[in-house]
Amino acid sequence: MPRYIAVFAVALAVFSFVQPWGGFSDPDAFYHGTMGELIVSNEYLISNNEFKWLDLTTLGTHYVNQHFLFHVSLVPFVALFGTLAGNQAAAVVFASLFITLCYWLLRKLDVLWPEAWAAILLFTPPLLVRLSLGKASPLAIGLFMLGLAGVQKRFGYWLIVLGIVYALTHAGWPLLIAVAVFMVLMEAVFGRWVFETKITDLIARSKAYLKQIGFLVIGIVIGCVLHPNRREMLTFLWTQVFQVGVATPYDRVIMGSEWYGYAPFDLFRGLSLMFIGALVIGYGLIFTRVKQLDREYVVHILSWSSAAGVLCVLTLKSARFVEYLVPLAVFAMAFVSRLIDQEMFVQEGSKQKRWILVLCSVLIFLSIGRGVWGVHDELWKTRKSFTRFSAAVAAIRSVTPAGERIFHSDWAHFPLLFSQAREYSYVAGLDPTFLLSASPELSDAYTDVTLGKNTTTVYEVVRDLFDAKTVFVEKRDSSKLFQETVRSDTRFDFVFENEEASVFRIRE
Repeated sequence: MPRYIAVFAVALAVFSFVQPWGGFSDPDAFYHGTMGELIVSNEYLISNNEFKWLDLTTLGTHYVNQHFLFHVSLVPFVALFGTLAGNQAAAVVFASLFITLCYWLLRKLDVLWPEAWAAILLFTPPLLVRLSLGKASPLAIGLFMLGLAGVQKRFGYWLIVLGIVYALTHAGWPLLIAVAVFMVLMEAVFGRWVFETKITDLIARSKAYLKQIGFLVIGIVIGCVLHPNRREMLTFLWTQVFQVGVATPYDRVIMGSEWYGYAPFDLFRGLSLMFIGALVIGYGLIFTRVKQLDREYVVHILSWSSAAGVLCVLTLKSARFVEYLVPLAVFAMAFVSRLIDQEMFVQEGSKQKRWILVLCSVLIFLSIGRGVWGVHDELWKTRKSFTRFSAAVAAIRSVTPAGERIFHSDWAHFPLLFSQAREYSYVAGLDPTFLLSASPELSDAYTDVTLGKNTTTVYEVVRDLFDAKTVFVEKRDSSKLFQETVRSDTRFDFVFENEEASVFRIRE
C-alpha cells in the first residue's frame, strides 16, 4: 500500500503543477463541469433525450450523455468546490488515479521495474496533456487498459462489471472491443507464424480469450440497456463513432484540434522518453536476454506491439488517439522487460564507464523536465479562464430575452457560453458534425458565414435560417471578416466590445 500511496502522491504533485488553475485549456471541460452542476441542482433530468441548448443539431432530439458516470463522479467535487473549480480538482485526482491504476496493472502483470514504466506514463507529454484537460480521458483510458489486461489475465465475470461501467462512462468502448479482438487475432497469427503452434492449440487459446471478450460485450450491452439515454444510443453512436471518428468530415467543417493528425516529427519528439526507454530495453535484450524464452509470453508481446502500431497509425490521422497509444506502447515495452535477466542487466550496466551512465541519467532528467515544463507552458498558454466572455454574456443578457438562440462565431464557444448562460440555445457545440448530420444546409451556411466565405447574405442567414437576433463574435483572426461584415451592415446594432469578443443585435 505505501508504494501505491507514493505513486499517487507523485502523480498528484505533477498534475497539480501543470494544471492551469482558474481556467481550462480545452473548452469541453466547461461543458462537463456544468453537466455535473445540473445533476447536483436537478435542473436537467439525466434521462432527457432532448438537449434543448443545441436544438438544431442531432443532440436536440437524440441526445446521449456519453459521459454519464463521469458527470455523476463530478458531483462531490462540484458540491465541494463549485462548478468549474470542482471539475478542475477532479481532473487532477482522476489523472493521478489513472497512473496509480496502471502501476497496479503493471505489478499484476509481473513486469520488471513497474515504477519506471509508471514514470514514463506520467512524464510523456502527449498523455500528460490529455489527462489534464478536465475531460473523461483518465476514466476512459483506465477502463480501456483494465479491459485489455483483464482479457489477458482472464478476469472472467469481473469483465462484465467493467463493461457495464465503461458503457455508462464513455462512448469509446467500441475501440476496446476492436483492439481486444485484433490482439487475439495477432496472437493466433504470431503463434502460428513464429512458433508453428498447432492449429488445435491456437483455436483452444483463442476461444479462451474470446470468452473473456464475450464477458466484456455482455457487460457493455447491459450498460447500454441501463443507460438513461438508451433509446437514442444507436443514433448517437453512429454519429460519434463513425461520422466523427471514422469518416471525420474535414472537408465540410472545422474540426476540433484533437481530430487532426500529429506530424511524425512532433509525435517522435513528444514520445522521446518512451524512445529512451526502448533504447534501454534494446540494450538489455542484446546483452542480458534470458536464455529460455517463454513462447506464449513472446506472442503476448507481439500482439500488444501490433496493437500499439495500429494506434500509432490512428494517431497520425487524429491526435486524440495518442492517449491510447502511449499506455499500449509502454505496456508492450514493459512486457519486453520480462525477457531481460535483471541481475545480468545490473552487472552489465556496472561495467559501463561512469560518464555513459551519467549521460544517460542527464538525458532522462532533461527529457522529463522539458516535458513537464513544456506541458505546463502549453496548458497555461491556451488557458481559458473561468470568467472568459463574462462581460460579453452580461451584454447579451441586457438585450436578449431568455429562450432566444445566440448566433456565435465558432461552435467551440458553446461550452463557455453554456456554462454562464443556460437560458439561451446555441447554433452548434461539442462537435460540428452534430449540426452537419442534422442539417448539411445549415452546417454549410454556418461555416461559410463564420469563416467569411459568405459576406453578402449574413443578415438573412442569421435571422431567417437560424432564427437568431443576437450575434456573438470572438476577437480572433478567423472571425475578423465575419465581424467586419456584421459591423458594416446597418441592420445590426452594435451592443458591446472588449478585447475578448463583440456582441451585435439585429435591429427591430
